Amino acid sequence: MVIKSLIEGSINGVGKFHKTSIFPCGIFKCKKGINRNEGDPNYDLFKLALKSTALRLYPNYANVDWTGNAGYDPDDPKTEFSTMGRRKLSPFKTS
Repeated sequence: MVIKSLIEGSINGVGKFHKTSIFPCGIFKCKKGINRNEGDPNYDLFKLALKSTALRLYPNYANVDWTGNAGYDPDDPKTEFSTMGRRKLSPFKTS
């Protein structure tokens, strides 16, 4: 209900003139078996997020199934995919 309300708030806009807010910048995590495909338990939220993006350019999306997230364990919060804060160093050297 919280995520649905946040996305609906994004769709509705802010204030008297229903303007697109610049903060908070929502990030919607997409994951197979959770919300990515029809039949997933939260697919309705994914469709609502897509509607919001079509109207307001928000939310942004994060692909939890990305191969760079190898080692992600849904039962271990320490491995949770994060979009902000401290990030893992790239295994590729740039120098």
